[in-house]
Amino acid sequence: MGAMSLEEITYQNDNFDWFVRQVTLELPIQRMLRGYKDYSLK
Repeated sequence: MGAMSLEEITYQNDNFDWFVRQVTLELPIQRMLRGYKDYSLK
């Protein structure tokens, strides 16, 4: 495909930032909430 334009590189970096944020912030919070729900059901 040849060299990427600056816009494409920036877009990919934004997606990567979003992905990192999902993994580092969202998933542990969801896991904690799920664990809290399981704990409170008992």
